[in-house]
Amino acid sequence: MSAGWCSRGTVWPAAGILLAMLLAGCATDRPFESDRSAAAAYNVQLGYGYMSQGQYERALAKFKKALEQSPRDAEAHAGLGQLYGRLQQDRQARHHFEQALSYSKDDPAIRNSFGAYLCTEGEFDTAERYFLAAARDPDYGTPAYAYANAGICAADAGQPRQAEALLREALQIDPLLPSALWEMAKVHLTLDEPAVAEAYLRRYRSVAPDSAQVRELASDIAQAAIDAAPAEDGTEP
Repeated sequence: MSAGWCSRGTVWPAAGILLAMLLAGCATDRPFESDRSAAAAYNVQLGYGYMSQGQYERALAKFKKALEQSPRDAEAHAGLGQLYGRLQQDRQARHHFEQALSYSKDDPAIRNSFGAYLCTEGEFDTAERYFLAAARDPDYGTPAYAYANAGICAADAGQPRQAEALLREALQIDPLLPSALWEMAKVHLTLDEPAVAEAYLRRYRSVAPDSAQVRELASDIAQAAIDAAPAEDGTEP
């Protein structure tokens, strides 16, 4: 995979969620099912938090607990879909994504996550359809992420011009989106356009930390610029 997928927002601090739930419980008598849904939502957030830290066993336990509390919780199913995808358990991943979509078929965040999973499985065209459905949903708060994911997937599919067009859509919405800037630099390097690639990498470096990977890409771009320059006697190298 050429870049990290953009999927969910920031995971809330667990203590903050717990405090909010306790205060809400003091304020009103909630029906039993509502309490179970709130508890499930809490466990879903914990599951995503553990998954982001690479603590997959703990994440699995929290997502499963959420489904015990609320079997039709779409976000819990989507979380399990992502987790099983990371664990390369395709049958389980696909099952839970399909369950998530059956319970919340119009949720753009779930469409975006399922698109990312499908792209890792090489189902590029289907993945793009899910990404674009999410990006074009007027209720989706982060359409730039979905466009960026579609661009990353197109690049992985060996379609750099399509990738460029989709990444441009992402950057029109969020000009400082790191994943889109990074992928644009790589795409333009692939297209033998080192000056454009360098410009995008410079923008990326203004919003993201330096790393060995960044320096390696900068070196590749610099070498491509040298290779593309005409020889001093006016002939091509």
